[in-house]
Amino acid sequence: MSSKLTPTALPTPPSKYDVGYMDRLTKQISLEFTRQKAVTPITCGSDLTGEAGYLISGLTIINVPTSPTDLPSGSVWSDGGILKIVS
Repeated sequence: MSSKLTPTALPTPPSKYDVGYMDRLTKQISLEFTRQKAVTPITCGSDLTGEAGYLISGLTIINVPTSPTDLPSGSVWSDGGILKIVS
């Protein structure tokens, strides 16, 4: 799955250190990380630790296929509400 994100424009830095600028910059960078996480899938191993090292405490899966037809090995599908993995 590939996603096309437009880079976020960061605030223009002042010529001298400015607390307000640093606050805005920090918030903008934090928002960018949140936005990236929202569109980047996390692949989990058996210990439920994502690629970025985040421990997953809850998991919601939406739009789960209801048939394994044409799915690659390792994909998840729902068989009447029971999650199964294509072998």
